[in-house]
Amino acid sequence: MSDFFRRLSLLALLLLSLLLAAGVALVFLTVQDQAWVRADSAEQVDRAETLSGLLPQIKNLHARSHRKQTVTLTEEQMGSLVGLLQRAWPAVQGQVNLHQELSLLVLSIQLPDNPLGAYLNIKAELFPGPGLSLGGLQLGSLSVPDALFTKLLTWLVDWRLGTDIGEELLTRIDRVEMNGQSLTVHLSPMADLLSRLKSIPREALSLEDEQQVNRIAGHLTWLAAQPDHQRLTPYLNGLFTRVVEAISQGAEPVRENEAALLALAIYAGNYRFAHFISGLRDEVGVIPTSNVPLQLAGREDLALHFIYSAAIKLLSEQGISLAIGEFKELMDRARGGSGFSFADLAADMAGIQLALRSTGEPGAAEMAHRLAGVTDESAYFPPVHHLPEGLSKDDFQAAFDKVDSPAYQAQVKAIEQTIQALPIYR
Repeated sequence: MSDFFRRLSLLALLLLSLLLAAGVALVFLTVQDQAWVRADSAEQVDRAETLSGLLPQIKNLHARSHRKQTVTLTEEQMGSLVGLLQRAWPAVQGQVNLHQELSLLVLSIQLPDNPLGAYLNIKAELFPGPGLSLGGLQLGSLSVPDALFTKLLTWLVDWRLGTDIGEELLTRIDRVEMNGQSLTVHLSPMADLLSRLKSIPREALSLEDEQQVNRIAGHLTWLAAQPDHQRLTPYLNGLFTRVVEAISQGAEPVRENEAALLALAIYAGNYRFAHFISGLRDEVGVIPTSNVPLQLAGREDLALHFIYSAAIKLLSEQGISLAIGEFKELMDRARGGSGFSFADLAADMAGIQLALRSTGEPGAAEMAHRLAGVTDESAYFPPVHHLPEGLSKDDFQAAFDKVDSPAYQAQVKAIEQTIQALPIYR
């Protein structure tokens, strides 16, 4: 019997060695010393205003999901989206190339301190024709056949959505057309698939998540009971007075601050933020929202920029929050838009800073006490009346050339220094 277990151990050791060798070989094949792409994200997002024509198509995907639809993307639009990705995650560089008979997406991801190679390079191919006709997938020196690429994509969709809907979702792509400047995707009706997605049972919340949902629900109930205010300060003051009381009873400051800011974003920003808090609707039922639009510096748009950016920071990463705010301003340079506004960007940056300082350790408890004592918005929101606004694309280029130019960076740096010098952060 001992001989049998000895052989079994040797076999297990051999299998483990083979798996380890395969893993090392896979790493050697996929990582490389040189990037395939060297893209300037500032130039890519300089065409952000082209996406204004794409937004109605995206809205219709849900609103008209019971009908056949088409979505058309130009090379400039896809390049702008890749530029947004790159500004959110500077380690990623990408490029999209559309041709008559082939579309290519190439990404180079910089790997931190990897002795085997500095970059993971990825190239994916898409062909025109019926259905979704994927070509090969290239991961460094490793080639993935088109059939395996399709299965891998299906598995990723299933894994991300938490259900085996990937294959059927991909089959709703009727046809893909290309003409060298744009790519058009023809879609079958998807209302039934969207219904299935909505009916997917949620995973059970952990005890910590349940406690956080309860905190947010409690703050929302409190907010709904308050008299209407146009100013943001009374809500911040009251919410963080509640937070300070909870901290004094042993509550964890970071989680308490996060719950208060998310409740504020849902109540005074947009109820759709509640969709990201699993189980919240079960706890509060109808999500309460403010009857009066809030203002900062006497403007509703600045309050929304501030609140949205704080919420996005809490739900994601700082880079994403700032990249989205900047991208939105670049889109506004289009004809008919409100123009690039450094005041809006300052509100975005101020919201991000509030979220960062309120949920960073150490200092979260101190920030809660300071916010509970705030009586005027000048303590946490910078002066913006002097900042350039309403810049068309030509105006922006004449004054700042492009994002990442010295003039642009100097303006952003000045806003950042003003925010850091606000009383609440000193």
